[in-house]
Amino acid sequence: MIEDDQTTEGLRSAASTGDLTAMRDLLTTGHISKATATEVLGDAGKKIEVMRCLLEFGADANSIKLRGHEPRELLELMVHFGADLKSQGHMVLHNFADDRDMLDWLLDHGADIKRVNRGRTASDFALYPGGYDDSVKVLSNVAAKGDIELFDHLVDRGADPARSLALHYVSKCKDEEKALSMLSHLLDVHEMDIHADTDDLRDFFHDAEDAGTPLCTAIYRQNLAVVQELLSRGADPNRYGDSGHPPLSKAAGDVLNPGFPPALEPLFKAGAEPQIALECAVRERNVDAAKICLLHGADAPLGLAIAREVEEARLNDMISEPTARDERLRQKSDAMIKLLEDWGQA
Repeated sequence: MIEDDQTTEGLRSAASTGDLTAMRDLLTTGHISKATATEVLGDAGKKIEVMRCLLEFGADANSIKLRGHEPRELLELMVHFGADLKSQGHMVLHNFADDRDMLDWLLDHGADIKRVNRGRTASDFALYPGGYDDSVKVLSNVAAKGDIELFDHLVDRGADPARSLALHYVSKCKDEEKALSMLSHLLDVHEMDIHADTDDLRDFFHDAEDAGTPLCTAIYRQNLAVVQELLSRGADPNRYGDSGHPPLSKAAGDVLNPGFPPALEPLFKAGAEPQIALECAVRERNVDAAKICLLHGADAPLGLAIAREVEEARLNDMISEPTARDERLRQKSDAMIKLLEDWGQA
């Protein structure tokens, strides 16, 4: 076969615009090899009909690189034209956490539930080079749906709960009944570690908002029911991971977290220190959190000293005329200082 550049470029152009008629005409000239069609297939993105046209000609379905977010139609097309999912199928399992039939179909066609896509999170975010997430993401996402039956089904098919962040992801479930049932199931049936650390399975090379123990993640997700249940089951209110922030700072507010004041009271009842939380709240100018800390015995004068330091540092850092952000911070500092002054005089 003699290929020519003009025909090849014509095929690439037709594929990029989705001109199926032009593609078929070019593919029947006898000047396009299956190897060239395979190269064009790699640039076809998710244009299903363009891909079908190339695959019908003889392009290699196994050359398609899965990146973790492919639609069902594409996967079925690949398998129809002979793709083997043993090497790549695991990369898409997590996207079908609400589709048992599709999960079974993928597993039946060779997807390995024990393998993981290290380069993406369970939420399908691509990681920087060198970062990794070794968790079994499909289990985490099923836990986030609160689907106990599907979770157990996947375990029966070989998935390892201990290699997942299921106990962390359950706090993403907004259905309280399902979330609490799943939480109990993970602890009682699968005996997952209530103090499991996200750092055991992943490394993002930076602090992550949801990092730490399941309690840390539940506070970040602002799921009060899960926070309370974890504490009632013995979760340590002071424990956190190397790349995360303490539960108290997540609740009171810190550089990564806006704060979740409703979590403070159950944390205090479980033994967390109100004074530490107050210091976090003051530094983040979180007045609502500070009030709760004061009600539980935190020292207002100590908090006031920190509040004044925070405001002084803000003023010293200003290098130009005040911006709208500067004004917002000033107002929040003023409100915090007034709260602490009034509390100290009461």
